Amino acid sequence: HNPDGSYTPLPNKNIDTGMGLERVLSILQNTKTNFETDVFLPIIQKIEGYTEKEYGENESDDVAFKVIADHIRTVVFAIGDHALPSNEGRGYVLRRLIRRAVRYAMKIKINDPFMHELGPTVVEMMKTDYPEIEDRQQIIMNMIKNEEERFHETLHDGLDMLNQIIDEEKQKKNKTFPGEAVFKLYDTYGFPKALTEEYLQDYGFTYDEKAFEIEMEKQRQRARSARKQVDSMNVQDDLLRNITMDSQFVGYDQTVSTSEIKLIIQDGEQQDVAQSGEEVYVLLDKTPFYAESGGQIADIGLLQGKDGLANVLDVNKAPNGQHLHKIQIQSG
Repeated sequence: HNPDGSYTPLPNKNIDTGMGLERVLSILQNTKTNFETDVFLPIIQKIEGYTEKEYGENESDDVAFKVIADHIRTVVFAIGDHALPSNEGRGYVLRRLIRRAVRYAMKIKINDPFMHELGPTVVEMMKTDYPEIEDRQQIIMNMIKNEEERFHETLHDGLDMLNQIIDEEKQKKNKTFPGEAVFKLYDTYGFPKALTEEYLQDYGFTYDEKAFEIEMEKQRQRARSARKQVDSMNVQDDLLRNITMDSQFVGYDQTVSTSEIKLIIQDGEQQDVAQSGEEVYVLLDKTPFYAESGGQIADIGLLQGKDGLANVLDVNKAPNGQHLHKIQIQSG
């Protein structure tokens, strides 16, 4: 299209069909980059409403604006096309895009979930040619918001740990991040290794990949051991398979709870009481103790009763999902 609105057909020869819409628009609209065209700028302007930063003032900040704008557009279309965030395949790519955008948002001082609020801007710009994203708009926004909130729950604590270790290693004039810490970020805070690598690259760090792999192998061994550990729980015993009473896990929110013992099992049989020094299994109506699962070890601790104490030695899941505590009654 010409500036006066008329149309001049392009010649058939020497056309680069791989230029892409954004590059063509950048030429036609005479912009410095693709991101000043009208397919990105409205998103960037929306992002400016969540931060005191302004696009075009600082090159480093501009990168953040561009990453967020690019990723939110991709995410909206992907979810609109029925992709779902997950830990595998295309779902993992989608989850990575959301988390990477959140990371860049923090660089421009946006520390709360907000990407889902950018979605309607993308939909409004594109709905004429892609009505399906308008039809699924609420689903798209809810899914993005859920992913953001889940990630923010663990991100801040993980970043505090990561930055603390980076500062410690800098003081030692060391540019290699401990592999054990990379594993802990992954295992405890939900940081994918690739995300930690991106952070470390920003600080000019590498990491001890061999140490990371050693910790991963330990986790795999714990997972294999957990799958084989059926004897101590008597998993195949009819008694355990027939337990249907509820047992609520409250450990995500609290480390102490007031609970009632609903069941005592010793030597494959239900008991009414347990004696000092004995090892038994107990089922509680609610528990803060995490049960060994997926390679993550169980919590240990104490049960305080009116008649004494018991050590919680291990916790596993019964066949119907309840948390079964292996305890030893303290003597004396």
